[in-house]
Amino acid sequence: MPTCFNKVLILGTLTRDPMVKTPPGKLPTADFGMSLTRHYRINGGEDREETTFLECVAFGRQAEVLAQYCRKGRFLMVEGRLRSEPAEGKQTDKRSPLCVVVESFQFVGPHSEPATQP
Repeated sequence: MPTCFNKVLILGTLTRDPMVKTPPGKLPTADFGMSLTRHYRINGGEDREETTFLECVAFGRQAEVLAQYCRKGRFLMVEGRLRSEPAEGKQTDKRSPLCVVVESFQFVGPHSEPATQP
């Protein structure tokens, strides 16, 4: 009997600060974007790069920790699953229809102090 498997592991850079929302009676939710850049060389020896942008969402305590310690430009490793997002906005919207639901994450790079709240 066939089964489906939905798991992603990404290492990339945050494209914006995580934004936390806490609807009444629900878990906190953090939305943030990540960019994943692949560097490669073509046959002629020319260096190229290809960048993919993904939306990510984390829930509960993970959302709070991400908002506390992560800012735009920070490297982050995320393990999660893909979820399709309903199409919103104009036809020219370039956002990906896929979102990564964060199941776990790991900070990459030097440790930093908690970000100050504005």
